Amino acid sequence: MADQDDVRRIALALPDTSEADDRFAFSVSNKGKQKGFVWAWNERVEPKKPRVPRPDVVAIRVLDQVDKEALLASNEETFFTEPHYNGFSSTHSSGARRDGIYCADRGSLRTARSGGRPGRREEHVVTSEAGGPVISLMLAVPDAPTAVDWYKRALGATELWSLGTVVGLEVEGAPFFLAQPASNGWESPTEIGTTTVRVEVFVDDPDAFVARAIAAGANGSLDRVRDHQAPWGTHRQGGFFDPFGHLWLVGDKSPLRPFP
Repeated sequence: MADQDDVRRIALALPDTSEADDRFAFSVSNKGKQKGFVWAWNERVEPKKPRVPRPDVVAIRVLDQVDKEALLASNEETFFTEPHYNGFSSTHSSGARRDGIYCADRGSLRTARSGGRPGRREEHVVTSEAGGPVISLMLAVPDAPTAVDWYKRALGATELWSLGTVVGLEVEGAPFFLAQPASNGWESPTEIGTTTVRVEVFVDDPDAFVARAIAAGANGSLDRVRDHQAPWGTHRQGGFFDPFGHLWLVGDKSPLRPFP
């Protein structure tokens, strides 16, 4: 069975490869930047706790979705993927069974079970129709676990991944992210007393979305849900402030269509 020494030997034999100083990871120079191509997989052992490196499982970058699916299909005992790697051309290999790769691009999904053995489950995946960019946002919060709990209860959010102080979430397939500022150029609205970004959400039923948030403690007094007259017709919209100072405006999907 291959181990990290074997992976290191193979990786460093490739041209222009560098090994990370602080973790088991390797990269090559690409347009002046380091691009990782193999690294130790970090497993979520306990909910809401930092991931733990698995020395017997590696993640490697693959060419594209076709390569990923081919690897996943070739050996379900060895190759698997998880939501944390959705949108990335990478894959995992479980050394608990034999050495290999872990796939992390979009597509059918596998997650590691006990002992490193993969199991399969279906997962909703966010993607753009043409494979182009996805625009999202990251909200500054004073305490990420507390915020995650609230967004799950109030908005029905599900967790994509968590690094402890930085967390990926989604609401019905729409991704957004949370992080605790660390004197790195931004701050939570509760600290600065205002917000410079308004979160815009477009759903089929804005009344229900806002009502659920208010029931969980959001402040909905600023802009109650009502009909607005727009050039394309009626647009129903309202909003709330969440407990962390962020302003959310929630409306129907009419502004998402071209006009005129």
